Amino acid sequence: MNEYIIMNSLGSGADGKVNLCMNANSGTLFAIKILDKDKLRKKRVCQQEKTALTDVMNGIEIMKTLNHENIIRLHEVVDDESCSLLFLIISLMEYGPIVDPKYYQKETGEWIEEETARKYFRDVVLGLKYLHNQRICHRDIKPANLLVDKHHVCHISDFGVAFQFEGDDDRLTSSAGTPSFLSPELCKSDGNPRGCPADIWALGVSLYYLIFAELPFRGNSLAELYDEICQKEVEFPREIDPSLEDLFAKMLCKDQDQRIK
Repeated sequence: MNEYIIMNSLGSGADGKVNLCMNANSGTLFAIKILDKDKLRKKRVCQQEKTALTDVMNGIEIMKTLNHENIIRLHEVVDDESCSLLFLIISLMEYGPIVDPKYYQKETGEWIEEETARKYFRDVVLGLKYLHNQRICHRDIKPANLLVDKHHVCHISDFGVAFQFEGDDDRLTSSAGTPSFLSPELCKSDGNPRGCPADIWALGVSLYYLIFAELPFRGNSLAELYDEICQKEVEFPREIDPSLEDLFAKMLCKDQDQRIK
């Protein structure tokens, strides 16, 4: 495809697949995301008028504007109107998501060592700070969207539901993201949610999951999950450093106006 040689598979999902690819001219390795536009056009998003393809194109336009070492880089888009496939050439993340099963440590019950989690957390904080300074809310921060390269640098990926706001008005008019990582204000019909505090909450839940290999809020149904998120105070399955406990309290504050920025 063009100057890229598509190689072995790196993974697949409902909307497409990811392969290793190489630039035939430079020999540089990339990841190539291959999406079926026809399938995406038929897939509605949360009973809204827009389709999954709308989210993909939104993510592409946002990624084109980004340039930061902790944000996954979009190098090229190949969108041939005569073909139903859409190709995204992105930076190769050799170690994949930070919750890859190969990281799980049975002895400690952790995904990764606490010090490594702190390092990746710092990477994501820098990436998220950059996004918010660019007036962009990610809206789907979770471990599966945090990818690690060969230099052990963590990158934020997947900007399909990201939202670009104007001025200081990051208010959200719709809910998006993964239920277990939604903030309390996103779980309420009258929560008046804002994008940046919601990202901070999701990062707090992600850090908790990295350290304890479990989610802080759970439920047998969506209603139960939302009730826990809104009502239950965060608890820890084992003793942790007081500074880390304080960080969780500030990130997982129920009041978005009091949540750490």
